[in-house]
Amino acid sequence: MQLTSRKIKEKDLINIEKWWDSWIDHPIPKKALPKTGFIVEENNNPICAIFMFKTNSSTAAIQWVVSDKDYRKENRKEALQLLIKACEDEWKSEGGKHLFFWGNNKKFNKNLVEMGFDTGDTGYDQLIKRI
Repeated sequence: MQLTSRKIKEKDLINIEKWWDSWIDHPIPKKALPKTGFIVEENNNPICAIFMFKTNSSTAAIQWVVSDKDYRKENRKEALQLLIKACEDEWKSEGGKHLFFWGNNKKFNKNLVEMGFDTGDTGYDQLIKRI
């Protein structure tokens, strides 16, 4: 079972929106998404995605990781690592030096630490206001 990563295309947003619908009550609005994102596929079947906010500094933020809720194979960790690697490679090729992630998914955060991320502040809330 071959896992591959690639940049997200417009047509991928249909699947991604369905994935969000299965995980959360309010999907991320398309207009709020950055232009850069990556998707991992297994044998051309999309299974997870991530978005990257590029900045005018040496740091890019990675956020809004989402997956096919029905995908339960044991290679999910490998798929998530492939997403992070795609972000690393893209940002490094543009001269970027740091990736930043905020979130409270303990399992995903543990995977990021295993991949070389350092833990920053903890015990905070994320607040978002739609205006």
